[in-house]
Amino acid sequence: RKGFWILFLAILAVGAFLRFHDLGRAILWIDEIGVASFGEVSKSVGRIVSEIYGAKFKAFTGQHVPFQYVLMNSFYHLYSLFGLKVDPSWDSYSFYVRLPFALLGLLTLPVICGVASRVFNRKVGLWTMGVMAVSCFHVWQSRDSTSYSPLVFFLSLNLLGLTGMIQRQAVFPRWKYSSEVIFVLGTAGALFT
Repeated sequence: RKGFWILFLAILAVGAFLRFHDLGRAILWIDEIGVASFGEVSKSVGRIVSEIYGAKFKAFTGQHVPFQYVLMNSFYHLYSLFGLKVDPSWDSYSFYVRLPFALLGLLTLPVICGVASRVFNRKVGLWTMGVMAVSCFHVWQSRDSTSYSPLVFFLSLNLLGLTGMIQRQAVFPRWKYSSEVIFVLGTAGALFT
């Protein structure tokens, strides 16, 4: 059991390093600029959602649903609570725009470990987490402020809840309906992403 947690934390540390190291070094590309500007702090979450649904999911570059913009907007508000004014003229702007997406990418690692551990065993869970931690695709998409990282996170949550429902075991044993709640959150999040 102790060995599992040591390996788990080591894999999580490698995953964190790959997702956060030099996160703001490159300038934002066009889709990221769209997310950063459409999710601007002056808009409310309700306004962002209504504008996207009102435009029939046509945003800057075509088809989009609101989550990436809502996530960015929420982090802009969080940054302002801590006294950070994030704007394009700031040197660390790219880092702060990408940060919420990198966090979701990192959070996907323990969730996918939980899925594989439930379906197979803890050893397979660690291997799955390790492969995802160094996966070029997942690392790249976690360092990108678009919908890919949130989508993989919510689909992983969906699978975690689904495996708990199929096995008739709560994901969190002290909370009877945790599998169902996690399944619904994962499904709703994936559809909103």
